[in-house]
Amino acid sequence: MYPHDQDRLRPGLPGNRGRTSAIAATGAHLVGIVESSDTPTELAILDLATRRAQTITALNPHLATLPRGRVEPREDLRQSPDPWPAQLVKPVEYVPGKRYPAVVMHMDRIGYSDGYVLDSADYRASYPIQALASRSIAVLMVWFPRSYWPASGEDKRRRAREIADTAYDYLVDTLGLADPGAVAMTGFSHAGWVTEYGLQHSRRPYAAAIAIDNWTASYLQYVLSNAARPFEEFYDGMTPFSAEGRKLWWDEAVGFNPQKSRVPLLKQSHGEASPVASIAAWEIYSGRRRFGMPIELIYYPDGMHILRKVPEQISSAERQVDWLCFWLKGEEDPDPAKKGQYLRWRLMKAER
Repeated sequence: MYPHDQDRLRPGLPGNRGRTSAIAATGAHLVGIVESSDTPTELAILDLATRRAQTITALNPHLATLPRGRVEPREDLRQSPDPWPAQLVKPVEYVPGKRYPAVVMHMDRIGYSDGYVLDSADYRASYPIQALASRSIAVLMVWFPRSYWPASGEDKRRRAREIADTAYDYLVDTLGLADPGAVAMTGFSHAGWVTEYGLQHSRRPYAAAIAIDNWTASYLQYVLSNAARPFEEFYDGMTPFSAEGRKLWWDEAVGFNPQKSRVPLLKQSHGEASPVASIAAWEIYSGRRRFGMPIELIYYPDGMHILRKVPEQISSAERQVDWLCFWLKGEEDPDPAKKGQYLRWRLMKAER
C-alpha cells in the first residue's frame, strides 16, 4: 500500500519532518506512515496529548544509507500575485561556490505540494529527483501557480514561455549554482507540454529536455481526439480551420514548429493510457527527425499514464538519468546492455 493512497493527515510528524498517513487511530494515539523528502519512510506513533512522536520502525532501512541531496526550503520564482512555487534539491556532496549541471523539473501539480518521497510518491518514475542529485546534478522543482488553470489560452502560453527563462536565470544568475551550458528541462503529462513549448520559445541555451506521456496541444492530437474544446480554448477559442486560427496554430503549436528548438529531447509515451497521445508523440518525433535534431522516442505499449509496473518504472527513471548525464555531463553507463543506446546518442551528438 503506497502512502499517497491513504488520506493524508497533518504534516510534521515526527520532528516536523514530513507528512503522516493514518493507519490506525484511537482517542489517545495515532499510528501512521511518516513520509518526507529528506528521510526514509517510517512507521511512527503519536501521543495526541503530548504531541510527541516516536518511530516504531523504518520501513525501508536500507534507504538511510543512500546518498541524498539536501532539499532546500520552498521559494517563489516570481512574486505575488502569481508566484511559481519552486524547491531546490542540491547535488550530493554539494560544495558552495561550485557550479553544477542542473535540471528544471516541472511538477504536474497546481500549487506547491510536498507529497513526494524520495523520487515523487505521486508520480513515481516520472521525477527521479534524488537519483539525479546522487549523480551531482541539481534539481529545481517548479509547480504551476494556482492561477494557471483558470487562465486563458494566451495566458497559459505566456506563462510557459516565461518560466523557461525565469527558471534558467534563477539557477544560473540568482543562485549562481548551475553551469550555464548544462541546464535541462523535464516535465510529465501537462507539464511535458510546458517543457516542449517553453523550449520552443526560450532564449536560454538549454542542453537537454525530457517530456513524458504529455499533452502536446498539436494538430494531430486535436483532429484525432474526441475532446476538441480544450484544444480550441488553448488557442484562444479558435480552430485551425479559419484563417486567423490557422495562423495562430501554425505559429504556436509544437507539432508545427519542430525547427524552433534544437534541444536534445527524450520523449516517452504510454500506450495503454491514451493511443491518441502516442500518435501525437510520433508527430513530434518525426518532425524533429526531419530536421536532423536529437530526439529519442520510448514507447511503453502497456504503460498506464502513471507507470504502475515496477520494471517500467525502473526503465523510465534509469533512462531519464542516463539521458541527462549524457547530454549535461558527457557520462555514459558502462553497462554492456546499454551499448546500443549510447551508439544512437553519440551519433545524434555528432550530427547536431
